[in-house]
Amino acid sequence: MQLLIFFIAVLLCMLLTPIARVTALRLNIIDSPNTKLKTHKAPVPYLGGVAIFAAIGISMALFMVDSNIFLNSQQRGLLFSTLIILVVGLIDDIKGIRPVIKLSLQLFAAYIAWFHGISFMLFDQWYLNMAITLIWIAAMSNAINLIDIMDGLAAGVAGICALFVALLLHLSGDLFSSTLMFVLAGSCLAFLIFNFKPARIYMGDTGSLLLGFLLACTVAQWASGQQSGQHLIVPILILGVPLFELFFVSILRMKAGKSPLMGSQDHFALRLIRMGFSVKRTVLLTYACSVAFGAIAFLALFFHRFTYVLVALTLTVVFFLARRLSQVK
Repeated sequence: MQLLIFFIAVLLCMLLTPIARVTALRLNIIDSPNTKLKTHKAPVPYLGGVAIFAAIGISMALFMVDSNIFLNSQQRGLLFSTLIILVVGLIDDIKGIRPVIKLSLQLFAAYIAWFHGISFMLFDQWYLNMAITLIWIAAMSNAINLIDIMDGLAAGVAGICALFVALLLHLSGDLFSSTLMFVLAGSCLAFLIFNFKPARIYMGDTGSLLLGFLLACTVAQWASGQQSGQHLIVPILILGVPLFELFFVSILRMKAGKSPLMGSQDHFALRLIRMGFSVKRTVLLTYACSVAFGAIAFLALFFHRFTYVLVALTLTVVFFLARRLSQVK
């Protein structure tokens, strides 16, 4: 059934994305290259995130009807908080929102999710679990948003991450969440048909915040059901590319005396371009890194003896790559 729902999500996103593109053009919801941070040459319509959301929503509704599943408290909380994120992203794409306000609304949506039971269970104190859950969800939402700076980059990486997370959840027996991740992956892969270079539509903050939020929430659900804190390493590795970007950009901006919330051209992908890589090669290389992170995560999951060795080797490689990229002006 999950395989069928996956392909339904792919088909729906393929059908809905052109509709979203036409709608965005008619409503003039476009991304114009009117600042130095935007490198595309011609205006590109937004609302790709709305198509992704619709494909995910319809696919999950069909799955629930077929499986005779009713939303529990956690799932209702996830739905409500996801709608908040969707609205925040949509307003930001249309009118723009100040970074501090946008972050506050993301934390509010994360709180709604936590209040309904989506939470890490690392500490005995509820407020510590709440704090780390809110920080994690907001961080991951913005991590996907940060890598959405190049045709096909965010959608492809999010789709790869979702496939690995779906496998994790499937192995743990969480049918609803694993199906959600398969559906998210299918929607992202279908969206790439229109978003890979040269992009005919962007997902915008509507899509990037949505994808990051759903990935973060499902990872928190998976981790809360694990008995060993060692398993936290697995989802962190799976989401290694967006998390690398988050820390890489934040550290460089703070070293330069800038706010991590303010945009700048210090993304790792843009630095690869300045090193001589083409856009397509940069995107494909990032995909390969995301697959490698996922593969290492599953090695760590099944071969516990080598977990810390794998992590140490991975961190060593990441450190040297970060150092090399940071030297690119």
